[in-house]
Amino acid sequence: MNRIMNIHSIEETILWNRLDSGFKDNNEKVAQNLANNLITICDDAITRMKTVPVLHTQYTLHDEVHLLRVTQIMAMILSDEGLEKLNPIEIALLILAAFFHDQGMVLNDDEIEKMNNDNDFNVFKQNWILNHPNFSDIHRRISDINLSEMEKDRSIKAYAELQNALLSDYIRINHGEAAKNYVEDNYKDDSLWKVSGISLAHYAGKLCKSHNEDIKNINDMNGFRVDENIATYKVNMQFLAIVLRL
Repeated sequence: MNRIMNIHSIEETILWNRLDSGFKDNNEKVAQNLANNLITICDDAITRMKTVPVLHTQYTLHDEVHLLRVTQIMAMILSDEGLEKLNPIEIALLILAAFFHDQGMVLNDDEIEKMNNDNDFNVFKQNWILNHPNFSDIHRRISDINLSEMEKDRSIKAYAELQNALLSDYIRINHGEAAKNYVEDNYKDDSLWKVSGISLAHYAGKLCKSHNEDIKNINDMNGFRVDENIATYKVNMQFLAIVLRL
């Protein structure tokens, strides 16, 4: 347990150290370049995730501690023997997936406005309100002229909390897809994400999406191949997706 709880930076994780100093010969340069790039990449992810408690007050662990724990737990699940079988790309993808799989929980004001105008969200909202009758009851109470100022303030606060719960429930259900889109849209052309000119953003995004999909969808037909060609490496996307879920 201490190997998980006492981690404070990506450089302290087993996976990162395997990249930084665990490869030799032709793999060494690739691995060390990835390790160096991941310091900056993971720092960006941590900075963005710090807004999650503001948006989703009931989700308090989706922060730097959570990202580092996921990274460390995956290494412990793999064990030293399993880790030895992974190439530098596979290890880097696990780290990227750990740090970006919950980025879909973060929305800026423009994204929230776009979501509010989305048909899928509005259908979800209607069904959510039907299952939470107090939502409409509290909304009506706010307009009641007979309410005292204290009762009105209490109702406004309760209504805001329910609105936040509605938003959080929708984001939670769809955040895998949102994380995938965020990674691909923002990092596909970022040189730090590239190996031999090939961007890892598409593959990391696919892993991010997979973590809250039905496990039956993690198959070759959906692009999770056991022998994906990335640069000069064969990558087992099915295996990586399953490790992320454990």
